[in-house]
Parts: sequence; structure tokens; C-alpha cells
Amino acid sequence: MGASFFCMTIEKKSLSQKQFKILRELYKESEKSPHPHKYAALVLSKNQIISRGHNDYKSGAFTSGPKTMHAEIAALTNLGYHSKISLKTRRTLKNLVLIVGRRSTHFKGFEDCKPCRDCQKKIQKMINSGKISKAMFLSEQHFDF
Repeated sequence: MGASFFCMTIEKKSLSQKQFKILRELYKESEKSPHPHKYAALVLSKNQIISRGHNDYKSGAFTSGPKTMHAEIAALTNLGYHSKISLKTRRTLKNLVLIVGRRSTHFKGFEDCKPCRDCQKKIQKMINSGKISKAMFLSEQHFDF
């Protein structure tokens, strides 16, 4: 399978109410990040949010200090552990969409973002295995949330 990564620019006037609500939820999720660069990610199934995540600090037994959990990995991890859907249903999910955005520090909206090399490899593996159908990384866009 080929890569299904792409950056997208969205104009507010081209969005449905449902799509705008999803972007507003992405923006709200980014507020939870303690980082100066606030990233958030949502996993969608049939235009319904089934998992969310934001970049955050983590530490563990094998780390020498705080490390960063990237938003897209947090959302995919939360899908497996904290999702409101049952394990049986999670195993049958198909055509999931991952949306990632970086909250702007200058205006209400998102700035350009793209995955790091490690996240890109992990996401590509999930695309190749059929667990995710596409991953979208938002380009700069202004919204009045």
C-alpha cells in the first residue's frame, strides 16, 4: 500500500457543521498540552471521534528524564486502552482517520505540522496493516473558535 499521509488546508466556508465541530474538538484537545508547541490528535471512525490525545511529558524506568509523548501516538495509544468502545469492537474497526494539528501561538487556529520520522514510520505501519486508512496533518489555518 502507498502512503496515505497528507497535509491539508481547510477553509471554514467549505466545512460542514460536523467537520467544524471536529476541528473545534481538536483545538480544545491541544489546550491540554503542557508544551509550548501544543499538538493534538483525534482518531475518527465514520466521522465520530473515538480517541484523542495531545503531546505531553512522560517518564519511565528506562528514561533519563522527561520525554515527550507525541499527540498522534497518544491518540492511537488511547484508542487501545481508554476508548469508550469495547475491545471486540476495536478489533473490527476499519477505515480509521487520524487528524493532527498544532495550535497556533499567534492566532486562533492551527499552524503547519508534520510527523517526526519515528511517528511517520509507526503510522505508516498502521496504514499498511489496514488499521488506519489515512493520516492528515493540518496546514496553517485561521478559525474563530
